[in-house]
Amino acid sequence: MTVGLGIDLVVIPLLVATICFDVILNRKLAKLRHAGEDFQVLMASFQDVVATAENSIARLKSAGEAGAGGTEMGASGLAVLKDDLEFLVARGEALAERLAEETSAGRVPAADPLRNVTRLAPTGGAPAAGATEDRELLKALEGAR
Repeated sequence: MTVGLGIDLVVIPLLVATICFDVILNRKLAKLRHAGEDFQVLMASFQDVVATAENSIARLKSAGEAGAGGTEMGASGLAVLKDDLEFLVARGEALAERLAEETSAGRVPAADPLRNVTRLAPTGGAPAAGATEDRELLKALEGAR
């Protein structure tokens, strides 16, 4: 009887440890199953995004091929666009310089940004001959925003 009691005393703690380990393992497996379900939802969403990206790339390629083959703007159109952009950059630089001067002097900038703007001319400060055209251009640009 002492031998049987001794074996029981050795086996009981081992059984308790095994049951505790099983409970912990069961919780971890439940978390893993739940994470697997979340992963499946994530993968489905990812597949939708990939399909959308593939369709967008195909549309972009077709639009690029159509645009490359069907450009109607020739070199003269690009030159006009380049000249317009250079003009706008020059005007913007002049306005930025004037704004910097006024703010550094502590003055509030004028409400009409083209009020005292002069064209870049060799005379160095002649008033703008087409100030009304400049105002119309500024209004058109503001309307495009």
